Amino acid sequence: MFKTYFLFTLLSFFTQICYAQNKLKSYGILDEEVYQELKSFLAKADVHQSVKDTIIIKYDYNSKNCWKILDNKEDHYIKKIIEDSQNRLKSAKSVRPNTSIYRFVKPGDNKNKLIIWDNTIIIDKHEDLYDLIFSKVNDCGNSILILPNKQYFFKKNDPHFDLLNWKN
Repeated sequence: MFKTYFLFTLLSFFTQICYAQNKLKSYGILDEEVYQELKSFLAKADVHQSVKDTIIIKYDYNSKNCWKILDNKEDHYIKKIIEDSQNRLKSAKSVRPNTSIYRFVKPGDNKNKLIIWDNTIIIDKHEDLYDLIFSKVNDCGNSILILPNKQYFFKKNDPHFDLLNWKN
Protein backbone atom coordinates (compact mmCIF):
# COMPACT_ATOMS: atom_id res chain seq x y z
CA MET A 1 0.00 0.00 0.00
CA PHE A 2 2.80 2.41 0.88
CA LYS A 3 4.58 1.74 -2.43
CA THR A 4 1.40 2.46 -4.39
CA TYR A 5 0.82 5.70 -2.49
CA PHE A 6 4.46 6.71 -2.93
CA LEU A 7 4.39 6.01 -6.68
CA PHE A 8 1.11 7.88 -7.07
CA THR A 9 2.51 10.88 -5.16
CA LEU A 10 5.71 10.84 -7.21
CA LEU A 11 3.78 10.61 -10.48
CA SER A 12 1.51 13.44 -9.39
CA PHE A 13 4.52 15.59 -8.48
CA PHE A 14 6.16 15.07 -11.88
CA THR A 15 2.89 15.74 -13.68
CA GLN A 16 2.59 19.08 -11.87
CA ILE A 17 6.17 20.00 -12.75
CA CYS A 18 5.63 19.16 -16.43
CA TYR A 19 2.37 21.13 -16.45
CA ALA A 20 4.03 24.16 -14.84
CA GLN A 21 6.90 24.03 -17.32
CA ASN A 22 4.39 23.83 -20.15
CA LYS A 23 2.58 26.94 -18.94
CA LEU A 24 5.77 28.98 -18.50
CA LYS A 25 7.28 28.85 -21.95
CA SER A 26 10.39 30.90 -21.43
CA TYR A 27 12.26 33.08 -19.03
CA GLY A 28 15.55 34.88 -18.88
CA ILE A 29 17.09 38.31 -18.51
CA LEU A 30 16.60 41.08 -21.04
CA ASP A 31 19.80 42.68 -22.21
CA GLU A 32 20.23 46.35 -21.39
CA GLU A 33 19.65 47.60 -24.94
CA VAL A 34 16.33 45.76 -25.35
CA TYR A 35 15.22 46.82 -21.86
CA GLN A 36 15.94 50.51 -22.53
CA GLU A 37 14.31 50.34 -25.96
CA LEU A 38 11.23 48.74 -24.41
CA LYS A 39 10.97 51.38 -21.68
CA SER A 40 11.34 54.15 -24.26
CA PHE A 41 8.67 52.60 -26.48
CA LEU A 42 6.24 52.20 -23.57
CA ALA A 43 6.77 55.79 -22.42
CA LYS A 44 5.84 57.05 -25.89
CA ALA A 45 2.98 54.59 -26.41
CA ASP A 46 1.07 55.50 -23.24
CA VAL A 47 1.65 59.07 -22.10
CA HIS A 48 -0.97 58.64 -19.35
CA GLN A 49 1.18 56.13 -17.50
CA SER A 50 4.81 56.29 -16.47
CA VAL A 51 6.93 53.17 -16.90
CA LYS A 52 7.37 51.66 -13.45
CA ASP A 53 9.71 49.10 -11.86
CA THR A 54 7.80 46.02 -12.97
CA ILE A 55 6.19 45.71 -16.41
CA ILE A 56 3.42 43.35 -17.50
CA ILE A 57 2.32 43.34 -21.14
CA LYS A 58 -0.35 41.36 -22.98
CA TYR A 59 0.09 41.35 -26.75
CA ASP A 60 -2.72 40.21 -29.05
CA TYR A 61 -2.25 39.45 -32.73
CA ASN A 62 -4.26 40.15 -35.84
CA SER A 63 -6.42 37.05 -35.46
CA LYS A 64 -10.10 36.27 -34.91
CA ASN A 65 -9.45 32.69 -33.90
CA CYS A 66 -9.11 33.05 -30.14
CA TRP A 67 -12.50 34.49 -29.18
CA LYS A 68 -14.40 34.00 -32.45
CA ILE A 69 -17.31 32.19 -30.73
CA LEU A 70 -18.00 35.31 -28.65
CA ASP A 71 -18.42 37.42 -31.79
CA ASN A 72 -21.77 35.65 -32.27
CA LYS A 73 -23.04 36.71 -28.83
CA GLU A 74 -25.18 39.76 -28.16
CA ASP A 75 -23.33 43.07 -28.16
CA HIS A 76 -24.25 43.85 -24.54
CA TYR A 77 -22.74 40.51 -23.48
CA ILE A 78 -19.44 41.29 -25.22
CA LYS A 79 -19.38 44.82 -23.80
CA LYS A 80 -19.84 43.39 -20.29
CA ILE A 81 -16.83 41.10 -20.80
CA ILE A 82 -14.78 44.09 -21.96
CA GLU A 83 -15.91 46.12 -18.94
CA ASP A 84 -14.97 43.26 -16.61
CA SER A 85 -11.55 42.99 -18.27
CA GLN A 86 -10.93 46.72 -17.88
CA ASN A 87 -11.97 46.56 -14.23
CA ARG A 88 -9.59 43.65 -13.68
CA LEU A 89 -6.74 45.76 -15.10
CA LYS A 90 -7.67 48.74 -12.92
CA SER A 91 -7.79 46.51 -9.87
CA ALA A 92 -4.40 44.98 -10.68
CA LYS A 93 -2.89 48.44 -11.13
CA SER A 94 -4.26 49.62 -7.79
CA VAL A 95 -2.93 46.54 -5.98
CA ARG A 96 0.51 46.88 -7.64
CA PRO A 97 1.39 50.58 -7.64
CA ASN A 98 4.97 49.88 -8.83
CA THR A 99 3.80 47.89 -11.85
CA SER A 100 3.01 49.18 -15.33
CA ILE A 101 0.38 47.07 -17.06
CA TYR A 102 -0.29 47.31 -20.80
CA ARG A 103 -2.39 45.65 -23.47
CA PHE A 104 -1.26 45.93 -27.06
CA VAL A 105 -2.52 44.57 -30.35
CA LYS A 106 -0.78 44.12 -33.67
CA PRO A 107 -2.33 46.28 -36.41
CA GLY A 108 -4.67 44.73 -38.96
CA ASP A 109 -8.34 44.13 -39.72
CA ASN A 110 -8.68 40.51 -38.65
CA LYS A 111 -9.64 40.99 -34.97
CA ASN A 112 -12.58 39.91 -32.85
CA LYS A 113 -14.99 42.26 -31.07
CA LEU A 114 -13.25 41.85 -27.70
CA ILE A 115 -10.16 43.49 -29.18
CA ILE A 116 -11.84 45.98 -31.54
CA TRP A 117 -14.24 47.40 -28.94
CA ASP A 118 -11.78 47.67 -26.03
CA ASN A 119 -10.51 51.26 -26.23
CA THR A 120 -7.84 50.63 -23.59
CA ILE A 121 -5.84 48.34 -25.90
CA ILE A 122 -3.02 50.19 -27.64
CA ILE A 123 -2.33 49.46 -31.31
CA ASP A 124 1.31 48.68 -32.03
CA LYS A 125 1.11 50.88 -35.16
CA HIS A 126 4.58 50.29 -36.53
CA GLU A 127 4.96 46.84 -34.97
CA ASP A 128 7.89 48.06 -32.86
CA LEU A 129 6.85 46.05 -29.81
CA TYR A 130 6.14 43.05 -32.02
CA ASP A 131 9.65 43.23 -33.48
CA LEU A 132 11.25 43.83 -30.09
CA ILE A 133 9.59 41.09 -28.01
CA PHE A 134 6.40 39.52 -29.40
CA SER A 135 7.34 37.98 -32.75
CA LYS A 136 6.40 34.47 -31.51
CA VAL A 137 2.79 34.60 -32.74
CA ASN A 138 -0.07 32.72 -31.05
CA ASP A 139 -3.77 33.16 -31.83
CA CYS A 140 -4.67 34.12 -28.28
CA GLY A 141 -1.74 36.44 -27.67
CA ASN A 142 1.34 36.28 -25.52
CA SER A 143 2.26 37.98 -22.26
CA ILE A 144 5.47 39.02 -20.60
CA LEU A 145 6.34 39.99 -17.05
CA ILE A 146 9.55 41.97 -16.59
CA LEU A 147 10.94 42.49 -13.11
CA PRO A 148 13.12 45.44 -12.03
CA ASN A 149 16.28 43.31 -12.39
CA LYS A 150 15.34 42.74 -16.09
CA GLN A 151 14.42 39.11 -15.42
CA TYR A 152 11.42 38.17 -17.56
CA PHE A 153 8.77 35.48 -17.78
CA PHE A 154 7.20 35.00 -21.21
CA LYS A 155 3.89 33.17 -21.50
CA LYS A 156 2.82 31.93 -24.90
CA ASN A 157 -0.86 31.69 -25.76
CA ASP A 158 -2.28 33.65 -22.84
CA PRO A 159 -5.92 34.45 -23.73
CA HIS A 160 -6.93 35.27 -20.16
CA PHE A 161 -3.86 37.39 -19.35
CA ASP A 162 -2.79 34.93 -16.64
CA LEU A 163 0.45 36.80 -15.95
CA LEU A 164 -1.72 39.53 -14.47
CA ASN A 165 -2.33 37.13 -11.56
CA TRP A 166 1.39 36.97 -10.77
CA LYS A 167 2.18 37.06 -7.09
CA ASN A 168 5.57 38.21 -5.90
